[in-house]
This record gives sequence, structure tokens and C-alpha cells, in this order.
Amino acid sequence: MNATDTKFRSRSVTGFDIGLIVTASTSALLGSVDASRSGVASRTLTAFRQTGSVLGVALFGSLLAGMGAAAGLDTACAIAVGLIVVMAALNLTNR
Repeated sequence: MNATDTKFRSRSVTGFDIGLIVTASTSALLGSVDASRSGVASRTLTAFRQTGSVLGVALFGSLLAGMGAAAGLDTACAIAVGLIVVMAALNLTNR
């Protein structure tokens, strides 16, 4: 197995993990509000998720363009994982 195969597999697993995190965070958010406010909570979460996606695509796209595909993708993945860790830590401290 070469380095390219290893990087591809780790990025694929990271994408799968992010999908699991999104589901859990949505469930936790909607479970923490009254049923009468769940629509507002869901719309707010969706708005922030959309905004984060737009900013993430712009930031990571500029990294790819500025650093080259391989180095930019490695940096973008490291930033994404770092942000996930920070958000998980913030979530644990707010309980």
C-alpha cells in the first residue's frame, strides 16, 4: 500500500465520521429544545450549517489553489479535524 492509498482511505473515513457527527449533533439539538420550538431550532441549525459550508468551501478551495492539491487537501483536512475536536470539546463543557 502506498502513501496515496493511505491518504485516500483516511480522508474517506473522515468523511464518513463527519456524517455520523452531523446526525448526532442534530439529534442532540432537537432533543434539547421544547417541541414547540423545534422548528426554530432546526431552521437555525440549518442556517448555521449552510453558512459554515459556504465558508468552508471558500477557505478550503483557496488552500487547494494556493498550496497545490496534495498539500492543500492535507491542510484542509487537518483544519477540519481540528475544528471538529474544538466543537466537541465546547459541547462537552456546555453540558
